[in-house]
Amino acid sequence: MLYLVIIKMIKTIIFDWGGVLAPADTEIAAKQLSDKFGCDYSKLKEKIVKYEKENSESSNDSMFLNKIKSEFGIPEEEIMKALTEIHAWEGFEIAKSLIGKFKLCILSDQMQFKADYIKKNNDLSFFDIVLFSSEIGAQKPSEKAFQIMLEKLEEAPEECLFIDDREVNVKTAQGLGINVIHCEDIDLLKEQLNEVLKNNS
Repeated sequence: MLYLVIIKMIKTIIFDWGGVLAPADTEIAAKQLSDKFGCDYSKLKEKIVKYEKENSESSNDSMFLNKIKSEFGIPEEEIMKALTEIHAWEGFEIAKSLIGKFKLCILSDQMQFKADYIKKNNDLSFFDIVLFSSEIGAQKPSEKAFQIMLEKLEEAPEECLFIDDREVNVKTAQGLGINVIHCEDIDLLKEQLNEVLKNNS
């Protein structure tokens, strides 16, 4: 776990979506689809990760959907359903509890159909900035994604806290001077954010 010592007052908390505000969807979707269509779970999961990475900076989802469909025989609508109908969990409520205490933002790698579903089916109005990779043409762990967020915030990196479940993303943010929490457990995240609140008081 990475947790950078906070040396300045935090003004903004930037959340990842999958694995922080909502469950990570790849394993859940791969299990559901492999059970339903008789696919090899490990191979399907591997290809979902691979093709999603290749397609997450584009607003056109057809390449991803076509590749999964052609390799595993799964209809496009079933792929989309499995990867979207995973609802926000306790991390989302934790973010809500911080309204008025910090600026709240989302920086998440999402294909366009997933980004559209998230925005349509969740109240994101309390987030000051919401950036999805398919809409900004950059995905984590590239520095560009973080720099776009910092430019929109007009804040110094050390005034921000980034929370993500993937260590590689956390390391990039940390390298840019952003405070970080590697989210491995939601209950632990609560404790870590309580410490942030104490440091800010």
